[in-house]
Amino acid sequence: MNLTSGDVQRILSDETFKEIICRVRQQQIDIFVNSHRAEDDAIKDAKYMLEAINRIEQALQSVVADEAIKEKRKKLK
Repeated sequence: MNLTSGDVQRILSDETFKEIICRVRQQQIDIFVNSHRAEDDAIKDAKYMLEAINRIEQALQSVVADEAIKEKRKKLK
């Protein structure tokens, strides 16, 4: 599936999407805050989940940025 910049902008600005990302991120942060040393696996999993969330957001934002770069290049020609 090929996502367009418009598709991605709609996803990124969607209040439901933003709320879900915020909740999942906060759940993972809470694991860090409320975990004890004995829960190393839970802390590792939370770290990986936060990294995954960040990568998803970066991937979506790169679609928008790439499209903006393409548009600027077209205007310069």
